[in-house]
Amino acid sequence: MSEVSHLSLARPGHLLWLAQLLKDRPATSRTTATPVKQKRTGNSKPEGHPATLINKVNSMKVYLDDERPTPVGWSRVYWPEEAIALLETGNVSHISLDHDLGDDDHGTGYDVVLWIEEAVMTRGFAPPQMSVHSANSSARQKMEQGIQSILRYLDQQVP
Repeated sequence: MSEVSHLSLARPGHLLWLAQLLKDRPATSRTTATPVKQKRTGNSKPEGHPATLINKVNSMKVYLDDERPTPVGWSRVYWPEEAIALLETGNVSHISLDHDLGDDDHGTGYDVVLWIEEAVMTRGFAPPQMSVHSANSSARQKMEQGIQSILRYLDQQVP
C-alpha cells in the first residue's frame, strides 16, 4: 500500500466535503480554553527531522473531544474544523483526538488525521505529536494507522 493511498479509506469525496465544510461553516464558539505556551521536550526524532519542525516558542496542546474533561495545560476544541484551524497556525505541538464527536455529519477525529496526512504529503506540513484517546476501538485503530502512515512517510523524507 502506498503512503498516499491511505487517503482512500475515506468516503468518496470526503476530503472535498471537509474542505467545503471548513470554507462555509464559521468556527463555533464552543472552544473553551485559551492557547497555552509550552516548550516541546522529550523529542524522539533528531533535530531537523520534518516531524520536529514546529514553532517551539508559541506552541499549544490541542484536545479534540465532545465529552471528556480537558486535561490541564491543553486547549479543548469540539469540532474537526476548530482543530484544523489551530493546526494551520503551525503553533500546535501536540494533538489528542477522539473519534466520535456527537455529530458524524459535522465530522470526526479521523477527518483531522486525514487532513494532517494530506497536508504533510502535499504541502510539507510539519505535524505535531499525535495521539488518539477514542473509546471506539475500530475507529481508534483506523486513526492510529493513519498516524503511522504519516510517520512512515516522514521517515522516508529524511535524507
